[in-house]
Amino acid sequence: MKPIPQLLRRLRDAVTPAEPLVLVFVLAQPARPPEAETPGGTLPHLDIELAIHVFDRADMAEETRRSYTGELRRQAEWLDGRPPTDRLLAEYLDVLDDKGRARSSAVTAVSAVRRAVRELALDGYEIAEPPARDPWRLGG
Repeated sequence: MKPIPQLLRRLRDAVTPAEPLVLVFVLAQPARPPEAETPGGTLPHLDIELAIHVFDRADMAEETRRSYTGELRRQAEWLDGRPPTDRLLAEYLDVLDDKGRARSSAVTAVSAVRRAVRELALDGYEIAEPPARDPWRLGG
């Protein structure tokens, strides 16, 4: 790719003063940092705070980001330092049900965890025991 100043000079030289000149610049950012900048590594369990940090640069709708981030923070508060596991996620879903929360709250809870695992994987992390691998088996 040619540097912008070179392109501007070529455009200036190609356009006569009587013609209008409209330039549109699209600055694209990579969805993920280059491999050399990707921290990566193996995590013993889902790190919720790291997942929330990774969500900040993930390619997702802003409303989805807010919803998932809020849900992960509520789960982290409920977990109170315990690592998120399938068993604890199932218990959390039971708590939501006991509180009379809508089924969509449970779906969002599981979706937030699954998306967190996915985004961490895209960022180069591996999770030794990822939760929500089989969400249909959480209750059993």
